[in-house]
Amino acid sequence: MKQALSSDDIRDMPTGFYGKVSLRVEGERQTWFIQSLVEATRNLPIVKVELTTLDDYLDENAWFHGTHQPTIRSLIEHYRRAENADLNCPIIISTEFGVMDGLHRIVKAHLNGHTSINAVFIETLPEPDYIGDF
Repeated sequence: MKQALSSDDIRDMPTGFYGKVSLRVEGERQTWFIQSLVEATRNLPIVKVELTTLDDYLDENAWFHGTHQPTIRSLIEHYRRAENADLNCPIIISTEFGVMDGLHRIVKAHLNGHTSINAVFIETLPEPDYIGDF
């Protein structure tokens, strides 16, 4: 573990480019700061990925878990985040776990009629920044 943070610190962090992503891996919740993933992929080649290959993500509940409910207000917030997303910044795809960062960019690309999106593929994730539930 890189940093000693409390579960409250992790739970209260924003999501998005400077936020976090969490996965359940081998029975435990592992959390990476997006900045850690960006740093780990900084020197990887950027490739174009056809949006149709990412269509499964359009049917997932990626944003509304636990206390995060799909209210009109929260939908507006996610729409604004998609609207403000920078399509020049590549999405980050783990070859093992899929999209780790970039769902708002995927939404924006779809809304703007794009057929592809910039992406980087990472085979080995860095050590999680936090392990445990929050």
